[in-house]
Amino acid sequence: MVICAFSALLSTAADAKRAPIGAEAALESEPAAPRYLLGNAEIEEGSGVVRTIFNAGVQMQAGLAPEAQARQYLADERAAFQLGDVDQELAHHMTRPGFAGNVVRFRQTYRGVPVHGGEVAVTLDRNDTVTFVVNEAKPNVSVASVTPAIPAADAKLGAMQSLGMTGVPTHETNDLVIYRKGATDHLAHRVVLHSATGPNGEWEVMIDAQTGVVLAKRNIACYAPVDGSGFVWDGDPLSTAGVSYGGQYVDGNDATNASLDAERQSRTLKDIDLTAGTYSLKGPYAELQDFESPFRGLYPSGSS
Repeated sequence: MVICAFSALLSTAADAKRAPIGAEAALESEPAAPRYLLGNAEIEEGSGVVRTIFNAGVQMQAGLAPEAQARQYLADERAAFQLGDVDQELAHHMTRPGFAGNVVRFRQTYRGVPVHGGEVAVTLDRNDTVTFVVNEAKPNVSVASVTPAIPAADAKLGAMQSLGMTGVPTHETNDLVIYRKGATDHLAHRVVLHSATGPNGEWEVMIDAQTGVVLAKRNIACYAPVDGSGFVWDGDPLSTAGVSYGGQYVDGNDATNASLDAERQSRTLKDIDLTAGTYSLKGPYAELQDFESPFRGLYPSGSS
């Protein structure tokens, strides 16, 4: 466990009971609970929460706005979705109209604080029928207080220390959320940071708003696929050169020559792998493997 503290902490009796801001809890990734299909529903194991409904086929009252129809449906089915008071717990985020109907999206809140990852989407067709539902709301959310003991500015410093970020962030957000870690809900500062001086990425750090402990951190940046290039024989060197086997155009036991090299052509290698600054021929169309003798290696490169 790495303990990171900074001088802004006050030496009060309350602080003496609190972990240094930036101290890290166990940050192992928590796999999502398994789910299974039952009829037209996907159900979460253990909790029994209905997470997805396919081909719902529930007719709603005509003439109502899509949001009102979606709310009524969720209120009618709230036991299956393990929702609380739909009107208080679900804040309307957006309604996206389309040719086939409307998708109504809600975000979960608890006592006015957003629940991280708690979203519900209801799809209705042009005939006012619910066709598809996705439920990622957290059941039975509860925290003792929604008033943070740790100021947002201190949470930011703790997040930077946890990341080893020394430069001034070029982008940052800091929001108060309810964050569920395991079976426990925490009032947390969701701090998102990006710095030109590193570490590379857009980092989301969850700081417990009561204790200052780092609950989780992850890189939420989206990376574009990496394209590389390489020389290949597009066909074979005999065909492209218009010659027969012999002379320079022979198997040289893995040795090349100028004649063979002259028949190569440059081709784009789509979506190759880039890990820790090293490019490897591993993508949707080809993957270089070395699985039997003689082992020559995978020829990684520092450039694409």
